[in-house]
Amino acid sequence: VFEGTNLSEGRGTTLPFQVVGAPFLNGAELEKRMARHHLPGLHFRRTAFTPTFSKHQGVLCHGVQMHVTNREICNAFAGGLHLLETVKNMAGEQFEWLGKTEFFIDKLLGTDEFRTGKYDAAGLIEAYRQPVLEFSEKVKPYELYK
Repeated sequence: VFEGTNLSEGRGTTLPFQVVGAPFLNGAELEKRMARHHLPGLHFRRTAFTPTFSKHQGVLCHGVQMHVTNREICNAFAGGLHLLETVKNMAGEQFEWLGKTEFFIDKLLGTDEFRTGKYDAAGLIEAYRQPVLEFSEKVKPYELYK
Protein backbone atom coordinates (compact mmCIF):
# COMPACT_ATOMS: atom_id res chain seq x y z
CA VAL A 1 0.00 0.00 0.00
CA PHE A 2 2.98 2.32 0.40
CA GLU A 3 3.47 2.41 -3.36
CA GLY A 4 0.44 4.70 -3.51
CA THR A 5 2.16 7.31 -1.30
CA ASN A 6 5.27 9.47 -1.15
CA LEU A 7 6.81 7.05 1.36
CA SER A 8 9.73 4.86 0.39
CA GLU A 9 8.82 1.17 0.51
CA GLY A 10 12.51 0.30 0.55
CA ARG A 11 13.13 -0.01 -3.18
CA GLY A 12 16.81 0.65 -3.79
CA THR A 13 17.80 -0.93 -0.46
CA THR A 14 18.70 -4.46 0.59
CA LEU A 15 15.29 -4.72 2.33
CA PRO A 16 12.64 -3.77 -0.23
CA PHE A 17 9.07 -4.06 1.08
CA GLN A 18 10.39 -4.71 4.61
CA VAL A 19 11.24 -1.10 5.44
CA VAL A 20 9.08 2.00 5.12
CA GLY A 21 10.26 5.54 5.64
CA ALA A 22 10.78 9.08 4.46
CA PRO A 23 13.14 11.96 5.21
CA PHE A 24 10.41 13.75 7.17
CA LEU A 25 9.62 10.88 9.59
CA ASN A 26 10.85 10.24 13.13
CA GLY A 27 11.61 6.51 13.28
CA ALA A 28 11.75 6.35 17.08
CA GLU A 29 8.32 7.95 17.42
CA LEU A 30 6.88 5.74 14.69
CA GLU A 31 8.25 2.65 16.45
CA LYS A 32 6.55 3.72 19.71
CA ARG A 33 3.23 4.41 18.03
CA MET A 34 3.24 1.08 16.20
CA ALA A 35 3.94 -0.79 19.45
CA ARG A 36 0.69 0.67 20.85
CA HIS A 37 -1.30 -1.23 18.21
CA HIS A 38 -0.31 -4.60 19.78
CA LEU A 39 -0.54 -6.38 16.41
CA PRO A 40 -0.16 -10.15 17.00
CA GLY A 41 2.86 -11.73 15.34
CA LEU A 42 4.34 -8.41 14.19
CA HIS A 43 7.05 -6.16 15.54
CA PHE A 44 8.10 -2.75 14.19
CA ARG A 45 11.69 -1.63 14.72
CA ARG A 46 13.01 1.83 13.92
CA THR A 47 15.48 2.04 11.09
CA ALA A 48 17.20 4.46 8.75
CA PHE A 49 18.10 3.82 5.13
CA THR A 50 19.14 5.61 1.96
CA PRO A 51 17.53 4.28 -1.23
CA THR A 52 19.88 4.03 -4.21
CA PHE A 53 16.92 4.44 -6.60
CA SER A 54 13.17 5.09 -6.55
CA LYS A 55 11.50 7.39 -4.02
CA HIS A 56 13.91 9.60 -2.01
CA GLN A 57 16.91 8.31 -3.98
CA GLY A 58 20.15 9.28 -2.23
CA VAL A 59 18.33 10.85 0.75
CA LEU A 60 18.42 9.47 4.30
CA CYS A 61 14.99 8.13 5.27
CA HIS A 62 13.79 7.32 8.78
CA GLY A 63 11.06 4.82 9.47
CA VAL A 64 10.51 1.24 10.57
CA GLN A 65 11.19 -2.29 9.51
CA MET A 66 8.28 -4.70 9.92
CA HIS A 67 9.29 -8.06 11.37
CA VAL A 68 7.01 -11.09 11.30
CA THR A 69 7.55 -12.78 14.66
CA ASN A 70 4.82 -15.40 14.28
CA ARG A 71 3.50 -16.08 10.79
CA GLU A 72 0.69 -18.28 12.13
CA ILE A 73 -1.04 -15.39 13.90
CA CYS A 74 0.12 -12.28 12.05
CA ASN A 75 -1.92 -10.31 9.56
CA ALA A 76 0.73 -8.51 7.51
CA PHE A 77 -1.88 -6.60 5.51
CA ALA A 78 -3.45 -5.24 8.71
CA GLY A 79 0.01 -4.33 9.96
CA GLY A 80 0.76 -2.44 6.77
CA LEU A 81 -2.55 -0.61 6.81
CA HIS A 82 -2.12 0.42 10.46
CA LEU A 83 1.43 1.52 9.64
CA LEU A 84 0.18 3.60 6.72
CA GLU A 85 -2.49 5.23 8.88
CA THR A 86 0.00 5.95 11.66
CA VAL A 87 2.50 7.53 9.28
CA LYS A 88 -0.24 9.60 7.62
CA ASN A 89 -1.33 10.92 11.03
CA MET A 90 2.25 11.65 12.10
CA ALA A 91 3.41 13.33 8.89
CA GLY A 92 0.48 15.69 8.37
CA GLU A 93 0.86 17.80 5.24
CA GLN A 94 4.19 16.18 4.35
CA PHE A 95 2.33 12.95 3.58
CA GLU A 96 0.96 12.64 0.04
CA TRP A 97 -1.19 10.20 -1.90
CA LEU A 98 0.24 9.62 -5.37
CA GLY A 99 -2.01 10.48 -8.30
CA LYS A 100 -3.81 13.48 -9.66
CA THR A 101 -7.28 12.35 -10.68
CA GLU A 102 -6.85 8.64 -10.02
CA PHE A 103 -5.10 7.65 -6.83
CA PHE A 104 -2.92 4.54 -6.91
CA ILE A 105 -3.88 3.66 -3.33
CA ASP A 106 -7.52 3.26 -4.44
CA LYS A 107 -6.44 0.68 -6.99
CA LEU A 108 -4.24 -1.13 -4.49
CA LEU A 109 -7.03 -1.34 -1.91
CA GLY A 110 -9.86 -1.74 -4.41
CA THR A 111 -11.72 1.20 -2.87
CA ASP A 112 -11.34 4.90 -2.06
CA GLU A 113 -12.93 4.42 1.38
CA PHE A 114 -9.62 4.50 3.25
CA ARG A 115 -8.12 7.49 1.42
CA THR A 116 -11.31 9.54 1.69
CA GLY A 117 -11.70 8.80 5.40
CA LYS A 118 -14.87 6.71 5.31
CA TYR A 119 -12.93 4.01 7.16
CA ASP A 120 -9.82 4.04 9.29
CA ALA A 121 -7.52 1.01 9.14
CA ALA A 122 -9.50 -1.04 11.68
CA GLY A 123 -12.81 -0.07 10.09
CA LEU A 124 -11.71 -1.02 6.58
CA ILE A 125 -10.40 -4.38 7.75
CA GLU A 126 -13.65 -5.11 9.58
CA ALA A 127 -15.88 -3.89 6.73
CA TYR A 128 -14.21 -6.28 4.29
CA ARG A 129 -13.62 -9.23 6.67
CA GLN A 130 -16.61 -11.25 5.45
CA PRO A 131 -16.11 -10.68 1.71
CA VAL A 132 -12.43 -11.62 2.06
CA LEU A 133 -13.35 -14.83 3.91
CA GLU A 134 -15.93 -15.69 1.26
CA PHE A 135 -13.42 -15.10 -1.52
CA SER A 136 -10.83 -17.24 0.28
CA GLU A 137 -13.27 -20.14 0.44
CA LYS A 138 -14.30 -19.70 -3.19
CA VAL A 139 -10.75 -19.93 -4.53
CA LYS A 140 -9.54 -22.83 -2.35
CA PRO A 141 -10.12 -25.46 -5.07
CA TYR A 142 -7.79 -23.52 -7.37
CA GLU A 143 -4.89 -22.93 -4.97
CA LEU A 144 -1.64 -24.59 -5.94
CA TYR A 145 0.15 -23.90 -2.61
CA LYS A 146 -1.13 -23.79 0.94
